[in-house]
Amino acid sequence: KKQLQFKKTGLRVLIVEDSLPNLKLLSMLAKRLGAFEVSGFPDGSRALEEMKKRVSNGMPAFDLVLLDWMMPVLTGPELAKILRKSRAEGGFGYKGLIVGITGNTLPGDTQTFLSAGCDQIEFKPINKEVLELVMRDAITRRQCVKVNGSS
Repeated sequence: KKQLQFKKTGLRVLIVEDSLPNLKLLSMLAKRLGAFEVSGFPDGSRALEEMKKRVSNGMPAFDLVLLDWMMPVLTGPELAKILRKSRAEGGFGYKGLIVGITGNTLPGDTQTFLSAGCDQIEFKPINKEVLELVMRDAITRRQCVKVNGSS
């Protein structure tokens, strides 16, 4: 089995999903695959507060952010825009992998997510194989960012 294959990578995952069953499932899958840290929030505003706290406390950034589309208070695309904005513009200058997750397969929805700063879109339901590929992409991106000195 490929359980815990990411155990030694130190991968940090943020999951923002307002459906509690989906949030629990994605968190469980990420942990089973060996993510070092998994944090989950039911809306974008609470996730944003966590990001602010991490920055102010000098904690390591998340390597992977999974964002649901439709959430109360702050949607996935809105949060992606804030994460990607530079610090000078009031954002985080986040360079890690952002993946939009949605049940909507409409081309306009996909384009909105991508325009907001998501790197890719995955459609629900997200299974273990898809999450495994996304986690692998996040590790590759983290290594590239470190090599290029852009972290």
